[in-house]
Formats: sequence, C-alpha cells, structure tokens
Amino acid sequence: MKNFVTCLCRSTLTLIENRIIYVCALLLLISCNHQIETYILSGILWGGEGNRLIIKSVSNDNYCDTILIDNMGEFVWNPDTLTSGFYYLEKIDGSKLILYLEVGKSQIIDGLYTTFPENIKTPNTDLPLQFLEIENINKKWFDEINDLYNDYQKDDLISDLNQKFDSIKTIYRKQIMEFSEVPLVRMFALMQSAGNNSMFDSWSDRELFFELQPKLKNYFHIKEVRIFLEKTEELHQLEQYYNRTSIGKTIPTLFFEDDTIFATKHLGKPVYLELRNADSEKPQTDFSIFQKMGLEIYVIYIDKTEEKSLSDRLGIIQFPTNFLLNKEGIISAKNIWGEKLYEAIDLALSSGIEKELSD
Repeated sequence: MKNFVTCLCRSTLTLIENRIIYVCALLLLISCNHQIETYILSGILWGGEGNRLIIKSVSNDNYCDTILIDNMGEFVWNPDTLTSGFYYLEKIDGSKLILYLEVGKSQIIDGLYTTFPENIKTPNTDLPLQFLEIENINKKWFDEINDLYNDYQKDDLISDLNQKFDSIKTIYRKQIMEFSEVPLVRMFALMQSAGNNSMFDSWSDRELFFELQPKLKNYFHIKEVRIFLEKTEELHQLEQYYNRTSIGKTIPTLFFEDDTIFATKHLGKPVYLELRNADSEKPQTDFSIFQKMGLEIYVIYIDKTEEKSLSDRLGIIQFPTNFLLNKEGIISAKNIWGEKLYEAIDLALSSGIEKELSD
C-alpha cells in the first residue's frame, strides 16, 4: 500500500511539472511574439497631428503608400511587402526626406512636422541628409541649365551654348564628387539626372562606375544597388565591344554605300578619320593647319543602313566617332575631341610620336 501511494504521488508531481513546463513555454512563446513584432518605420512628428506623409520608391517602380499621423503625432508604417531600398518620405507640400529602408530592420524618426525634413533625427541621420544634399545640388544644376536654355537666342552659336552647358556641369559634378565619399551616397550621385540630361554619363564616366562596383558588394540586397551593378556589368561588356578597335590595333578596310573605300594599308602619313550620322551637322573642327602639315582628313557620313554593320566591325558605341592613325595605319588615339585632339595631332605630326590618348 505504501509503495502504491508513493507511485501515485510521483505520478501526480510529474503531471504537475509537465503542466508547469507547458504553461511556461506558452508564456515564453507569446512574449517572444510580442518582442519580434518590429515596425519598418515609426516615430513622432511633433505638430503633425492629423496629417499624413507619402512614402514612395526612389527607383520609379510606382510603389507609393500613405502614412497617417495620429492625434499624438505618432505614426507606424508596417507594409505586408517591402523591398530593401531607397524611399522618399514626403509631406503634401512636396518637402521630402530620403530614407534607406531594409527588410527586417526598424527605423524610428523624430522631429517637427512644420520644419520637416530639417532637423529630423534617424538612426543613421548622416545618410538621409547626404542623399538630400545630392538631390539639392542636382536641382540647382537643373535650374541653371534651364535658365541657360531659356536665355538662348537664335543668333547664338550652338557651340557657345554647349560650352556654357559643359562649364556649368563641370562645376556641379565637382561639388557632388567632393560630397559623395560614402559608397551608397556615391552610387546615388551617379544615378542623378535632370530631365533628359544626366549629371554623369554611364559610358563616358564608366571608370567611376567600375571603381565603385566592388565597394557595393555588401549591399546587393538593396534594389537600387542591384540595378546599378547590373548596369555596370553591361558597361563591362560594352567596353569589350568598344575595344575591338582600341589603341594599337588597325582599322579594317571599309566599304561604304556611296562607293567610298577607306583602306589603312600603305597610308604613308598620319590620318584623321571621323564617322558621322548622315543627318548630323558639319563638324566645327578646323583642320586646315594640320592639312598643310601633311595630315590626311577623312570625314565620312554614314547612312542609317550602314550604322549597325559598321558599329559591329569597329566597336562604335555612338556617333560621331573618330580615330587618329599613324602612317602605318595603327590607331594612336580614339574618340578624343577639342584641345586633346589638337594636341594629339600636333604631337603626331611634329615629332612622329603619337601619344596614346583616349576617352
């Protein structure tokens, strides 16, 4: 009988212990669920009670949502689906902040609604402010080139207008390059455009893209970074295509539909070759002095039907394009213009030593 009571007590204790363990595990699970409930974006905007904010993707993929601010100035935004990336947080009046949001990580902002986006505090305050400054510099550039075009008179030379445009662009490019040392900020800077104009041309400035590429390897989960890296890979492929006629190589004999034949064999003297679209304007470059010194000049206008095949043979990315050949027909310079072109030609004719210059 004694043994039976002992066994019964032990069984009862074991049952109670199991129930206690079960209840504790359940409470722990509930507690954990509350702890892991994190919001993508939350915060307080003092003075913003009853107002709203608009949040949309920087990469123009039509993502747009509304964030309501309650009567305490608080807001919480926790969408069902989100891609890590750059987002605009805007007031109705258009004033905005640029945020980098990452899936699984919460971000809290704090500040005054009336002065938004100034003095807004975020966990990584520097980045939003740097993104915003890049956009401000880009906007100033856009406003200046608009003023330049609006002041343009029919009697003004196109070359003068382009020179002024390039001068303004150089100033603002320098400002952006000095300001954008952080990889994500530099990438954001290289993506800037104003209307149909880009602050940085992906092809002409491809070395900047190549230089930044390895610095972004830890940010591949960001949508805009993936877009940027895909574009950079395309530039690498394009450069291989372009290098079909790189410095040190020769140009094959070319046959054109107007029966023009360009053969590089046995030229015997330096040659300048420029290929242009059939509907392009006459080049402004004055080669008369160099012609007197013995330079052969060929400016050939390409029909639309010839562009594709010629581009494939010579690795031409865009027209116009040019080549400077030495007397053996070897390319010593390619796609250089203005003062750099004059220097290359002068050096080729005066010393016979062609300095290898290229874009």
